[in-house]
Amino acid sequence: MRPSETTKKLMEKIVFKGRIIKELAGRGGLIYIVSQDGCSSEKVAFKTIQKFEDATPELISGFSREAENWLNFSGHYLIVTPYFVKIFQGIPLICMPYCNGDLRYLMEGHKLDFVAVLNLGLQIVRGMMVANSRGMKHHQDIKPENLLYLDLSEKYQEFPPSNVHPSVKFSVRIADFGVANAWDNGHPGGTNAYKAPEQYKPNLDEVFCPDIFAIGVVITELYQGYHPARKAPGGSPKSWGWSVLERWARSKERNFAVPQSGEAAELVQLLGKMMDADPARRPSFEHCYRVMAGLLRSVSPATLSQMELLFDYYDYSANHQKIEGELFRQVKISEIDGKKELVKEKMVFELNEVLGRDLTTHSSVLEIHHRATTLYGLCRRDLVEHEKRTLISASEYVVEFVLNNCELISSSDLYSSFAFLDPSPPKLGSNLEAKSEILSASIDRLISLKAYDAELKSKVVTGGDEIRACLLMGEAVKHWVSGNISDACFLLGQVRQLAHQEPELDELYKSWKHAEENGFAEKHKQLTAFFS
Repeated sequence: MRPSETTKKLMEKIVFKGRIIKELAGRGGLIYIVSQDGCSSEKVAFKTIQKFEDATPELISGFSREAENWLNFSGHYLIVTPYFVKIFQGIPLICMPYCNGDLRYLMEGHKLDFVAVLNLGLQIVRGMMVANSRGMKHHQDIKPENLLYLDLSEKYQEFPPSNVHPSVKFSVRIADFGVANAWDNGHPGGTNAYKAPEQYKPNLDEVFCPDIFAIGVVITELYQGYHPARKAPGGSPKSWGWSVLERWARSKERNFAVPQSGEAAELVQLLGKMMDADPARRPSFEHCYRVMAGLLRSVSPATLSQMELLFDYYDYSANHQKIEGELFRQVKISEIDGKKELVKEKMVFELNEVLGRDLTTHSSVLEIHHRATTLYGLCRRDLVEHEKRTLISASEYVVEFVLNNCELISSSDLYSSFAFLDPSPPKLGSNLEAKSEILSASIDRLISLKAYDAELKSKVVTGGDEIRACLLMGEAVKHWVSGNISDACFLLGQVRQLAHQEPELDELYKSWKHAEENGFAEKHKQLTAFFS
């Protein structure tokens, strides 16, 4: 049973923080498009299960699995990336970006020419390559309804550029990971009209490669407007029986519209290989990408250049502050019922793995800092002994490293500018702030864990002017956060006397003094009281 009107009103108030403006139902899934209160015109989507008010434990477990998959595989523009997972009345809801529609809607509402087909196909294939690199072995349910798109022309002015094909505005994102990697547990997944032969009568001893097959079917539909099981346009195989579609999938019958060019003939040849009944003979995603990119280069080189620029931007965005993004997604997974302990175990294992490496570069200390900070925040109230030992080891290592290699740490290590195609990005903070944040976080953690021993403390106290400046900077920040602006400014003034002069530190001091002179402290305290 879908949520009642009373339940929906509660969700609007407690979870959505806004108004449901549209409701979409899929196979077992339910999506609410929400306009959030007090925000811009941006909309968001919440996905949950249809049988909300009488959900079985199996349904909830399955949806939680999908949410976990989604968070693990995401973090890239070619994959729909959830904002968060919220539990309401024991039922998980996935909050995700709003998209304009899916490829079914797109192909039914737009006449797609050959360049558009290549554009969309390239994005699907590239998205699958990204998902595979993030741990997705098989999606197992690729179909137009699970391939969403965002119209970039609605977000960015004068996009796409006039010299490229207008279809570049359709940004494709892979969604719905409900049965991803289910083959590990012997479940073949799939929707009949897009199933590969091996999904009908699965055999664990045979090659399992259904995604290439399904994508071949989807791109064929984009290319000619109808399913390759049909001989001509009109009707849909969706209504065909299971056995009819299985016979088609196992056969060599693949129906294509007559190619109107050499490039179209080459695409049809590739699609035929992708839908080969023998999974061992299907090409790889990498091969499909190369062929389609070559075809797009032949018919519209400027469009391919634009698409490759977008892909480079997507990859750069995904890799910018990669560790922080990965840890953020793990924290979100921990909020799913029953997942916190598993996430904690994973974080402890991975932190110990880093500690077990040859720790000779400052990139190692940065990773340890991020992992230890996240783990401590996740399990501070319920630390067990082995977690405590790992955090102590990590924190001691970071403190020792900063004491001995303070000059190696720079602003870009913590406050990395988004610098796509920018050879000289601006600094977002001073080097000293970064050093102080890393050192202070580890010392505070050791104090909290009652593990800041006299020997290490003595090393810190006698560490020199720059270490002293780092400690003072840490105290200044605490005063600032607490609203003690005058004390924060006083300490920051002492920091400037001890540390090397940095323009960013001088600017920070000016902004804090300006806040002090304009009564910011009282406003800060009022805001803090309001939100607490």
